[in-house]
Amino acid sequence: MFPPPVLTTPLLKVPLVLSGAVLVHISATPPTESPKPHEASRFQEDADTLSQHSRSSALFFKATVWLGALSETALILAERYYPAPLSARILSSLPDPYAPDRLRTSAPFLLGWLLICAGSALRLAAHRGIGRLFTWKPAPRDAHTLETAGPYAVVRHPGRTAMLTVMLGNLVCTFAPGSVWRECLLGSWAGRAVAACGVVTAAMTAATLVKRTEKEDEALKAAFGAEWEEWAKTTPYRLVPFVY
Repeated sequence: MFPPPVLTTPLLKVPLVLSGAVLVHISATPPTESPKPHEASRFQEDADTLSQHSRSSALFFKATVWLGALSETALILAERYYPAPLSARILSSLPDPYAPDRLRTSAPFLLGWLLICAGSALRLAAHRGIGRLFTWKPAPRDAHTLETAGPYAVVRHPGRTAMLTVMLGNLVCTFAPGSVWRECLLGSWAGRAVAACGVVTAAMTAATLVKRTEKEDEALKAAFGAEWEEWAKTTPYRLVPFVY
């Protein structure tokens, strides 16, 4: 069964692509300042590769997202307003002049966009739940309290769950039929190289996020003792209810 024509018009993708990029950008940006040195020293960060390279990997991730979003927007608008001079210049520079005709809103793209929205909403809820205590670099901060309400009553690390959901949604959008990466950018060696680096970086980041939850639990258990143990009994799952 095919989606209604209104859902497949290329112009519909412009607000979806741009809003998705904004949500990914916000989700991949630290909401608070980094912990102070004496706070960070409470967490064994030397073995945490994500903490050491989080800034550079986040910048690369956001850059690739915006590259795809702005490229797709430019091609869709150029195709729509052809033969305007600027549109003609953009389209004439493409190796494949028919590539913009293949850009469309597909069902997998919509699924990925919804995952980005859901992950961003959960990320915001996790941020608001603990305020300034939420940090990318794990560290029990001064006057730290243990948050056990809201999303923290469902899983112990909802912020990590949210980021993984956003990353999955972005991956689905990137390689969905009708996307600029699949229809245009992957046709060049440079595009394939950037996409490959992005996939490898995302996979390493996801694996480290999952691994990091173990270290965070150890740090919180050491800081809060019996209070953390009681919370772990009532909220036994780290990332996904009934799974992990």
